[in-house]
Amino acid sequence: MTSCVLDDTHSFIGNRLDVRFSNRELERLYEHNERPMKYPAEVVQTFRRRIRFLEAATNTMDLELLTCLEHAAVRGQKDMRSIGLTSGWHLLISEEDTLLGTMVTVHAIVKDHEAA
Repeated sequence: MTSCVLDDTHSFIGNRLDVRFSNRELERLYEHNERPMKYPAEVVQTFRRRIRFLEAATNTMDLELLTCLEHAAVRGQKDMRSIGLTSGWHLLISEEDTLLGTMVTVHAIVKDHEAA
């Protein structure tokens, strides 16, 4: 998988995406690195990095420009998007435009066969 690098010198103009979690497990995984045993360490590390990309993005076009994120629609789920984590694992998100900008909700970490 291609490596993505976002350093502190990269600046964005405008508002950032509002990132929310659909459940406490994902929130704790990101904020406190509390890893449930069902996720390999590499998946958790990449998950945390992808959330930082989401927080730094100004809009969803930023996500599409970073090809290493493998940002794509999920078949059969019109409002759901997938972001690649590691080989075989994906992050499921949804995007909603609000008056204050775009809100991204992080729903789940899934294996490839669960995302199809």
